Amino acid sequence: MRNVFFSFVALCLLAGRLCAADSLREGFANPPPEYRVHTWYHWSSNFVTPEGITADLEAMKKAGIGTVHLFAAAMSRMPSGPAILTEKWRENVRHFASEARRLGLQAGVHNCPGWSSSGGPWIRPEDAMQFLVSSEAEVAGGGKRTVTLPQPEIRNGYYRDVALLAFPAAPSPEVTKISATFTKFPSFPLSLPLKEKGSSAELRFDFSELTPLRFAELKFGETHLYVRGEIELSPDGVNFTKAGTFDFGIHNDQRGPKYVPFGDRPVKARSARIRFRDRVRPVWIGPADVRLESVRFTGQAMIPQIELQNASGSSFGFRPPAAGYAAAAGIAPESIIDLTGKLNAAGQLEWEVPPGTWKLLRIGHTPTGKRNAPASLSGLECDKLSRRGLDAHWPGMMEKYLADTKGFDVLRYGIIDSYEVGGQNWTDGLDREFETRRGYPLKPYLPAVLGYAVGTPEESARFLYDFQKTVAELFAENYFGRFTELCRRSGLLSCLEPYGGPFESMQSGKSADLPAGEFWIGGAPPDKLAASIGRVYGKKTIGAEAFTTDALPGRWLQDPYQLKEYGDRAWCRGINLFMLHSYVHQPWLHVRPGVTLGRHGAHFNRNNTWFREAGAWLDYVRRGQYLLQSGQAVADVLVLSGESVPNRFPAENGLDGYDFDYCDVETLLSRLTVRDGRIFLPDGRSYALFSLGTDRYLSRAVLRRVRELLEAGAVVAGVAPLGSPTLADRGSEAEYRRLVADLWESGRYEDRLIPAGKVADAVRALKLAPDFAGPVEFGFQHRKIGERDIYLVSSGSDRSFCGTVSFRVTGVAPELWDPATGETVPAPVWETQGGRTAVQLRLPPKGSIFVVFSPEAGTKKHLLPPAAPVPARLEVVEALYRERDAAAGGAEVTDAVRRLIDDSGLHFPVNTKSFGIADPAPGRYKVLLLKFRGGDGVLHELRTPEYGRVSLDAGKYDRSAALPIEIVRAVYRPRGEENGKDVTDEVKKLFTPAGLDFIVDNPTLGGDPAPDRPKELLLEYAYRGERVTKVYPEWAKVSLSAAFFVPGGGAEPFIDRDGRCAVLFLQPGEAEYRLPGGKIWKAASGVLPEPLALDREWSLSFPPGLGAPERIELPELISWSDHADDGVRYFSGTAVYHKRFELPAGVTGAGRRHYLELGAVKNLARVRLNGADLGLLWKPPFRVEVTERLKPGMNELQVEVTNLLVNRMIGDEQLSGRDPERDGFPEWVLSDRSDSGSGRYTWSTWKGWARDDKPLASGLLGPVRLLTGAVVRQDF
Repeated sequence: MRNVFFSFVALCLLAGRLCAADSLREGFANPPPEYRVHTWYHWSSNFVTPEGITADLEAMKKAGIGTVHLFAAAMSRMPSGPAILTEKWRENVRHFASEARRLGLQAGVHNCPGWSSSGGPWIRPEDAMQFLVSSEAEVAGGGKRTVTLPQPEIRNGYYRDVALLAFPAAPSPEVTKISATFTKFPSFPLSLPLKEKGSSAELRFDFSELTPLRFAELKFGETHLYVRGEIELSPDGVNFTKAGTFDFGIHNDQRGPKYVPFGDRPVKARSARIRFRDRVRPVWIGPADVRLESVRFTGQAMIPQIELQNASGSSFGFRPPAAGYAAAAGIAPESIIDLTGKLNAAGQLEWEVPPGTWKLLRIGHTPTGKRNAPASLSGLECDKLSRRGLDAHWPGMMEKYLADTKGFDVLRYGIIDSYEVGGQNWTDGLDREFETRRGYPLKPYLPAVLGYAVGTPEESARFLYDFQKTVAELFAENYFGRFTELCRRSGLLSCLEPYGGPFESMQSGKSADLPAGEFWIGGAPPDKLAASIGRVYGKKTIGAEAFTTDALPGRWLQDPYQLKEYGDRAWCRGINLFMLHSYVHQPWLHVRPGVTLGRHGAHFNRNNTWFREAGAWLDYVRRGQYLLQSGQAVADVLVLSGESVPNRFPAENGLDGYDFDYCDVETLLSRLTVRDGRIFLPDGRSYALFSLGTDRYLSRAVLRRVRELLEAGAVVAGVAPLGSPTLADRGSEAEYRRLVADLWESGRYEDRLIPAGKVADAVRALKLAPDFAGPVEFGFQHRKIGERDIYLVSSGSDRSFCGTVSFRVTGVAPELWDPATGETVPAPVWETQGGRTAVQLRLPPKGSIFVVFSPEAGTKKHLLPPAAPVPARLEVVEALYRERDAAAGGAEVTDAVRRLIDDSGLHFPVNTKSFGIADPAPGRYKVLLLKFRGGDGVLHELRTPEYGRVSLDAGKYDRSAALPIEIVRAVYRPRGEENGKDVTDEVKKLFTPAGLDFIVDNPTLGGDPAPDRPKELLLEYAYRGERVTKVYPEWAKVSLSAAFFVPGGGAEPFIDRDGRCAVLFLQPGEAEYRLPGGKIWKAASGVLPEPLALDREWSLSFPPGLGAPERIELPELISWSDHADDGVRYFSGTAVYHKRFELPAGVTGAGRRHYLELGAVKNLARVRLNGADLGLLWKPPFRVEVTERLKPGMNELQVEVTNLLVNRMIGDEQLSGRDPERDGFPEWVLSDRSDSGSGRYTWSTWKGWARDDKPLASGLLGPVRLLTGAVVRQDF
């Protein structure tokens, strides 16, 4: 009876597991609506129409969008419409909510007009963002004086005093004369003529006497400050020497003073020259002269780059002063006299001045003047450091939205989008908050916030870190955190993009219900910030403002295949919810492409040619998001994002095959536990390794916590810190030194403390097997869903892949889940060995698949991958470690390097510890010269600088890995330009038998061809006679792996419905497979019919009203852009190919399968055969099975092909003259007609294309073939 009971329990458990498995499989095939993508919905002007809203939302619903986030942003010049928040405008909001409810859509709203950040005309100056300003005066001591302190800067009519401090003054020169090269009578403020490229402007200052100087103070009047230059000093007014340089590239400047240092010690000068030069500016800002408000020279110890350290800008971080300047004498804290409250209403001070010369510093606060943008209704940004600020802001817009959507039950989200409003470093009560949080008073150090060194520059730097940390905590609590509180109080979820300001991003994002990042077409994949916030703080969904663009990569060039590539990359970085950027409101029903968000966004709207067919791609996304939002992500390493620089987020180069998360200091200090050597978060997620990253300044509290983790059995990686960033650790230096010695020098923790700053070095030292192993072009994402291990595997290559990848999973059979179709099938070829499961995959270009390891899958019949060749071990021929610039000599370390070789290859950091030798050139830069051979027998030479890393995988130098690739041309050039530096030889030198694997940067490619400008690499290579051209942006990774140049052949193994192994042959041949147990299965196709070529004699019909002929005949397939008829050449939309063909006798039969292969298609194709819709093909391979629809004799084939909108826009630019206008807009546009009546079919608020641009390849390009294959099944 007992056995029966246990059997019953086991059956129940198995049934429950199978039920859960079936539920996940069913959900993947048809995910619930909540897994649909979201979209930004920009009302980019006040010209909003109810009929446009209805058409927009209906198109969204049809495409498969689930949630619509409304933004009222002013980006387009349009006809006038109801102003924001007027009754008519709010009627449109109510119509939006009503239609969303009718269509089953959910909604979100941005918290203010524009997309940045939280402001409006309802914000009073006293509730706005504040920053510290000051004025000063010098006064001679020795008696009672009446001093008038100048009024500090006042913005927006509001100013309040904070403090009046006095301290001994340092020498300052008396300027007797100012002269300039660009004006005869220079007086401040000045306009520096720097608009033209290569321009410069010079100022000269003569002093009354020789004066010791440390700094020049430059004050500019530019919010967008882009200027560079140098300062020269002279002791005699004749002989000048360069004393300092500056280079400012600040997008959002508060216009505070900038301090340019003259070195570690004072320089005596009688004259000074400043040469200002133009600087590269962002395209969207454009060239401009530079306003210079004032110049001052001083012998006072100041703080260079103070704007990066006082929370007035967009950065947060500890910046240690230069070693020679760190101990310079600043203002002695004990010498500061507090005169706060002694100014009268006229700004006058009566004071009994002590002996000496004194500087009076009047400090106050005023609004920063930042306004919400871009918006037609704007006002001051609310205070971010006080709850009072957001509480004053909430009623202005959010309460209106809540009222207008009440009763419709559609509003779900409140949003803080891009933070682009700069810094804030004051609010009422900040001094009290500082002392409470940091443990010492703020006022004695207030001059440091304005750039004066207090104590020493080092002491000031540590104070400024504490000051920034206090500001950052208030941002997190009283802005981002308070916003979430207000959202939840109103029944909403918060969506936050917590980056771009002087705050700690992970702390600011932890309160978000939906943390979000962003990624751009043409840019790098999203960083790990949003994913790390979501994972570390237990959020299910991690969003991204997805697929936005700038001018050149955008321009209606996107199609679902390109979007899939960028989306898959984002998935591999932990994003699991796309928020499309952007659907812009289209007020008209017939004008196309219509309204844009300037040059930004991928034009997801009903006027884009392919949007009505977007559903197939969005279904793909929905299935992927369903799995990626389920269960928990798996990662091996938890990395400190940074303490001294909290938003450092150390790069993870070389970490292929492992995933990681960042964490903040709060998580390290209070949210981690250790069990069985693994590091756990509160939700059960765990890691094998904790890394301190590359931070060299850590607090005492962090060191204590590291010791606790080590004592509990955790493995920690990091290098010994140089010191603490916080002044709060002052007085505990002895304990700090003991902690450092105990952790890194005593040897107590050498088995668990890995002395490595780079995460990749730490992982290698831990000897942790990669979670995923595959070509370097592959990305992956691993999740644990119940007992299932689910891996997203995504290829970044332009070529098809047929090869083996492996996973750190054993004991269960893999399945392949295809998000494009929803199909789930057993993996036909796999093997478990050595603690890993190797799975053979066949992926098209940029292809992705989910590999699912399910316990219920058991160990079904399957084939084994081909046996992998054992790579030859590397042979070290010679190794020399010597001074970098030496031509000969150095330490012979050949034997030491040979001892570092293992089966994986050769991997080690270049330093004396690796070689076990004394420093051969103390105090000098060194380099390792290494000569080695691999299995290819070729002698290779490698030069690696000191502190660099040698990383040579044995397999990369195996003769079997040789590639038939020829590097044809490589040009390193300014982005978007044709010409640049020819780096073909440099790239060829980087080529190994395994292909190319390098980062596009100046050192790798032999120098900077365009200083201060974004660059790109044009790479052209040939493979088997086919030329491929790719463009990689600067900092991108170039990877061409051997796996993509191994032909997959015509045999495609699979598991049939009966569970038998089978092979589909699409060309005659044989295939040999290993079977479990050691047997060999040889499968042969037999005789197969030749492919039936369908390239010739097509008819092509076009829709009316788009400028193309009704029908044309094509003797052979060509691109529409190559056709002689301009109506075809410039056509954009959907055209239908028609062809009748006869199926030869004897082609069909038992065991035969038939596929229609379209070859190249630009851009989407829907296939109909004999009246049956066979679906949309939107990505390679453009191939569809037609076995069930093919019939003997004559067959009718139709292919509907949709191209991009670009060609019609270029075609319209060929027209001369202008259409009749009304109020600055074409009459036909205002009348909502689909064309002008004179040959123009497109109109947009942003053109993007010009008359001389060439139309893009479009249509069905072929070759089109009917393939006949044979299925051969295993019979034993």
